[in-house]
Amino acid sequence: MIGIGLLIAFIYSQCALEFSLGALWHALPLPRPEWKAYGPTLMWDATVSLFAISSLSAVQVLMSWLSSMLNETFPGPFSSSTASFALITSQLVLVDTTLLLIVAGVSSTVVLEPVGEVLARMFGPAISGVTTAIILWSIIQIVISLFPRVWLWSYVLGVSFYALPFRLGRRLGAYLMTSSIVIAVALPILPSLALAFQGLIGYEGAFRNLADLASQITTKPLAVPTIIASLPQVLGTMIAALVISLIVFPVAYLFALSLLARSAASLIGGSSPMSTSFFLGPSRQIARGLTD
Repeated sequence: MIGIGLLIAFIYSQCALEFSLGALWHALPLPRPEWKAYGPTLMWDATVSLFAISSLSAVQVLMSWLSSMLNETFPGPFSSSTASFALITSQLVLVDTTLLLIVAGVSSTVVLEPVGEVLARMFGPAISGVTTAIILWSIIQIVISLFPRVWLWSYVLGVSFYALPFRLGRRLGAYLMTSSIVIAVALPILPSLALAFQGLIGYEGAFRNLADLASQITTKPLAVPTIIASLPQVLGTMIAALVISLIVFPVAYLFALSLLARSAASLIGGSSPMSTSFFLGPSRQIARGLTD
């Protein structure tokens, strides 16, 4: 917190410098109103940056309210990201275990040992997909566990870039500010959304069918040829549901969050060059009225 306090004090000094620079620029006897318009623009930018850093407590309260409201949308154990991660991890481990059990059950029979080798090759893409999902969710879990501690740093650092004179770091600052808020609020509900989406596409039913086939291999050896014949359809349905709910959906969700952060950054940041700024038109009118 001491480091954040020093950074906030530095931002206040930046705002004072930018405001003073704008006042000085406005007071200079410049021959053209377009040049004189940069003074009010600098003063306006300093005021906006000062408001952004002064509303830090309000941003924290707003984020806490949004997080609690989104968590209440998913009642029960799914409202906790820890419980959701545990459930997702257990499902992925069960898929791996079930696939290995099927291969081991078929390979244990001498007559069907070549079939076991074929199944091992057929299950290769499925095991790769499960491994990819485990890695993806491990990364998401690490980010969710760490980001609540660093989002404030990211937001304040974004304001420091946002407050640079002449809008030198306006785009980067706006993106850091918006992305820190969007990720801190929307990322923790991703596991619950993935589980809810998983239920909609019928993943549980597909996995239950695969688990039934795995149990029949060990209990009914004579029915192994029939079971193997039905494996491709059951396995394809289960893997499709797994890939859609635990790989495609989180990637699409993260992509949507990045688009939201970029749109919000463009809204509050505008463009870096001051000559194309959204606020430069009114500033020019003010400067022209003062010089006339």
